[in-house]
Order: sequence, then C-alpha cells, then structure tokens
Amino acid sequence: MKNKKMLLMIPLVIVLVCLYWFVFNNDFSKVISNDAEESLKIIKWNNFYNGHNVQMYYMNHNNENIRKFGNGHNLEELVKEDSTTIDKCKALLKWTNGNIEYKKNGIYLSKDAYEIEFKEDEKITMNNDEIAELFNEGMAYFKVYSRTGMLVGDINSEMNEYIYRINEFWSSEYGKWIAVDSSEGIMFFKEDVPLSGSELIKTNNEDIQFVSIHDKNIDKGYKSFIGKLNYAYSIKIDNNKYGEGIINSLVTYTGETPFLMIKNTFYTPSIFVNNTALFEKSPHIQYVNELSDKEAIMIFGKKKAVNTDENQTYLTVGVMSNSEMLQKYYYSFNGSDWLKDDENYHFFPKLKNGENKVKISLDGREILKEIVFEYKNDQIKK
Repeated sequence: MKNKKMLLMIPLVIVLVCLYWFVFNNDFSKVISNDAEESLKIIKWNNFYNGHNVQMYYMNHNNENIRKFGNGHNLEELVKEDSTTIDKCKALLKWTNGNIEYKKNGIYLSKDAYEIEFKEDEKITMNNDEIAELFNEGMAYFKVYSRTGMLVGDINSEMNEYIYRINEFWSSEYGKWIAVDSSEGIMFFKEDVPLSGSELIKTNNEDIQFVSIHDKNIDKGYKSFIGKLNYAYSIKIDNNKYGEGIINSLVTYTGETPFLMIKNTFYTPSIFVNNTALFEKSPHIQYVNELSDKEAIMIFGKKKAVNTDENQTYLTVGVMSNSEMLQKYYYSFNGSDWLKDDENYHFFPKLKNGENKVKISLDGREILKEIVFEYKNDQIKK
C-alpha cells in the first residue's frame, strides 16, 4: 500500500519531472489539539496568489489498483452505458451506504480501497477522510474526475469541528465541479443547479437546497453545521493517490483573512487565493506551463520537530512561481538584512513570542510579499 503520510519527495524524482513543489513535514489533523498553548494570528497578509498557473493532479482512471477495486466489487453493474456523472455519483453513494457506516471519529483502516474486504452482512466503519478518499477511487473507476475538498469553519469562533471533508466531481453535463458530501450522501443545489464546493461557502445557507441521495430527511442541525463551515474552502493539489510523488499542499479560497493555524494546530500548507478561478478549471484541459506568473508567493508549513528539549517552533517557508518552487530569491525575517541561499528551496525561521515579520524579494531590494503575524507559545523557554 502506498503510504500517503510520506511527505518528503525524493529530490531526483523532482528533477526528473521538472516540478519543484513544496512538500512539507506536517499534515493537518481534523482533531485540533496540541500540548503547547500555541496560537498564531495574521495581522497583515500581502501574499495572495493572483495567477492561474497551478498544476493539479487527478487519479489515473486506468490505474491497476483502481480497476482492481471496481472489478472486485462489480461496480460496473451499478451504472448504465448512458449514465450521467450525477447518476454515477448517486450509484456509488448508494453502494457505499450499503457497505460503509460513517463514524466521525472512526479509527483509520490504513488500507487502500482495493485492499478492503467488504462483507455482505456487516458494514465497515470509516471516518470522513477515508470515505472521501474511497469516493475519489470509485468515481475514477467510472472514469469521472473527482477530488477532495475541505470546508473550514470560522477560525475565530469556538466550534466543535473546524474541518469537514467533502468531494467534488467534474460534470460533463453541467461543465462544472459539483460538490457532494460523500459521508452523508447529500448534494447541494441553488435554484435546482448543483453547487460546487467554492459556490457552497459563498451561498447563503437559506438559499441552499439540501438533497439526500438516500431519500432521508435532512435535519436543521446538519444544515446549520454546513452553514457554519463558510470561512474558507480548500482543495488538494494532488488527488492522484497512486502517483509517483506526493504533494500535500492545498489551494485555499477565503474571502476573509488567511491563516496558518486553526486554534493550536498548524494547517496544511496552502496557496491562498481570494478568487475561485483555480477551483473552476476543467480537469480535461491538459496543463501547459505558460510561465504566466509575473510574481511569486510564500507557502508556509511547520518544520518537523527535531530532538531537543526546547519546545520551539520553526516554520518551513518556500517561494512559488509558475507551479515551481524557486531557489533564487531573498528573504528577511524579523527585520534581518536580506538573506539568500541558492542551494535550498526553503528557509526555516525560528518563531518568537509576539510579532513576527516575513518578507521576500527577487532582487534583494524591493519587497515582493510580506506577512506579519502575532505568535504565542507559553512553553517557549525564555
């Protein structure tokens, strides 16, 4: 089984495919928890990505493991030759509903779809994350592009759950991405038109039509829950589970202030945007790097902990332009002179309690991007 938790890509592989992507040592957990009393609040964010040149990766429909999963469970019998993409989505979710029981805090099976043994008289328990992954593989078997999305709740409020995973699949009939809650079997419409994930968080909750694929009543609690998850929406850049490399970064849309942490846990490294153009691109359009980006942005992650008795946090910061990580740039942290390191793709600033500033420049003179944030960690040694 391919280990999806492996977040370091072998440099030689990166060179061979000519793609220098930002792969971090942290991945976001749905459980917001940390031993340290730690927080990070953005004060200034001059770091939105305004381009459209980000390469997305999707499941290979002919992958051996995908075909093995579908053929092993006779999924082809669920759909007709002229089935629409929505028909295929509904058929897959009815099959999963008959074989899987959704449990929010279910223990990870740590298996790929083709490895799971489903039983006729017993449902398998899966959590929200696993069901979303299985849905992508099922839709890939039907030769429909699908991806995982994350609805993010108000990071400044007290909530029981800040992250909820849904899926989107590309509908050739509608010519757009369509959102579906694969855990609950629910789709979202406005004026009888299916919504995408980004449209979902931009639409007033009162205007959303919630439609159960299983013909169940949808209670007010669920509608209220979805309505509160409208602070941001993230999609995975790499949805190709069985691909050669693993890119764990996201593209995150928000109409609010971006974030690096939610409460006391670092979020998955993200390219933040304040428009949804990247979310609307068809997966059928072959990517060509036209080098259209005229500027670069920073992408942030938490550096993997090292053996030390110091409860200290370091960031991992990379600079991206034209879907590649740059080596030639200057950076400044907390008022330092411009620094340059042509041998590494990342720099690792050590956070201090209080205000922190990160700046980058391409020429060592003019500030290209800058963020300022307030950091707090009660366990940092004085």
